[in-house]
Amino acid sequence: MKTRIKRESLWQGIISHRLRPHSDWYRGGRVGEGRIVMTDENLQGADLRGVEGAKFERVDFSGAGINALEDVEVSDCTFDEAWLQRSRWHRAHVRNCRFHAATMWLSRFEDVVVDGGDWLGANLNGCSWTRARVTDARFTAATLVDARFDDATFVDCDFTRADFSRVDLGLDAARCPGTRFVRCDFRHANIDGLRFNGTTFDHCLFGGVRGKPDVEGDCTLIAPDFSPAGNGSVSSNGVPGIRDPEDVLRVWRERDADYLQHWYIFGNDTHYRPENNYPERRKG
Repeated sequence: MKTRIKRESLWQGIISHRLRPHSDWYRGGRVGEGRIVMTDENLQGADLRGVEGAKFERVDFSGAGINALEDVEVSDCTFDEAWLQRSRWHRAHVRNCRFHAATMWLSRFEDVVVDGGDWLGANLNGCSWTRARVTDARFTAATLVDARFDDATFVDCDFTRADFSRVDLGLDAARCPGTRFVRCDFRHANIDGLRFNGTTFDHCLFGGVRGKPDVEGDCTLIAPDFSPAGNGSVSSNGVPGIRDPEDVLRVWRERDADYLQHWYIFGNDTHYRPENNYPERRKG
């Protein structure tokens, strides 16, 4: 408790006196003076409200709790282990920020622009990414369970070992209507139950991807690469790493992604048993 009080007194002395002028600036049309612009500050553990439209550069928000982040500009900031659940990032610009193990479930990223950054192990379950534009960001081992990606675009993003699965069947979630993924890496990701409708995967990597997605409508695959190294290499059994899109869609509709990996390794479906990968699908 003493440590927490000491930390609060530190960040409050840095920013608390600026919140009211900033709120007046933001709600007054964002003209004139009053905007919070901060550089090279330590706001670890801060509990902030009312920073919509603020500008932060190289600020450490590790362990902080922040809710309303609409229209913010954040560059080279750190949000490691931050408490950002249900946070709102509408129209925010996020550049080269780090979110290692951040708790961000049910957050909203409508119309956000993300350029670079690292979201390693972040909890992004149930988040909404409607019309988001994300480029060159790493989501390694992040959880994106029951997330929504309506009309979003992801370019050169790393989703290795990320979890996109659908868990709550009662929710209209885990969906990708009109979503575009360009040169993204899904190797060893879990796409079980992820819903495709008007979804495009352009030169993406799928080696080791797991699960059976739900192909609800049109799904465009351009040069899908299932080789383990992501280089399109031919397997020792002569199976090409870059698969025919129609073959992939047929397998996704009738079997699951694991089947494609099995075929790449063994050249056939001998000994393939999907229940070995998904015990919950076994029939009694």
